[in-house]
Amino acid sequence: MPKLIELTGQRFGSLVAIGRGPALRQSKQANWRCRCDCGAETFVRSDDLRSGNTKSCGCMIASKRVRTRYGTRLRKCAKCAQEKDLSEFYFSRKRDNYRTICIACNTAWGKAPKTRAKIKQRNRLIREKAIAAYGGVCRCCGETRSEFLEFDHINGGGNQHRGELIGQGFANVASWLTKNKFPKGFQLLCSNCNRAKAVHSVCPHQVDTVIGLLSMGG
Repeated sequence: MPKLIELTGQRFGSLVAIGRGPALRQSKQANWRCRCDCGAETFVRSDDLRSGNTKSCGCMIASKRVRTRYGTRLRKCAKCAQEKDLSEFYFSRKRDNYRTICIACNTAWGKAPKTRAKIKQRNRLIREKAIAAYGGVCRCCGETRSEFLEFDHINGGGNQHRGELIGQGFANVASWLTKNKFPKGFQLLCSNCNRAKAVHSVCPHQVDTVIGLLSMGG
């Protein structure tokens, strides 16, 4: 096990490490509680601090349109051109910055018919690509119509995985599979076979197949 590098008291941009944070799941990196120059506290992984990926709690905005007025952080929305508090903008941890379009404008954009049509088309193409990558056929009954096919977690844990995907920003399992280059541990099942497997642990089609083989052998 690698030796822990002590970071307490060290400065990283606008952040100062003030102590160890709670352990991170599925990661060997230490987690540090840091205090930002703005007064806020946040938890940052050791490698993000040392590499310079994270330098603030999110208040360090590169845009010149962000400034402080009477203690209120303001930003000008690139869509509606109104100055709003930063709490009215989504924060991107990936960019360590706030988005340029406010939540209200972003929501209105997402509800627009043209936008919804584009998103639907994009998701359809991603789904078709993922279905093709996993053979395009139900591994149980042989169904090929894509409308009936679903992505099955071979070793279980599908509900938990789908819940985690929401927090990671993935719209669906197909998007995650595509992003991760179609990993092993997944298969295609039709809706009926997938439901039967979830309820009975095994699809009746498989039971019928085994019975048929046994009868032939007898």
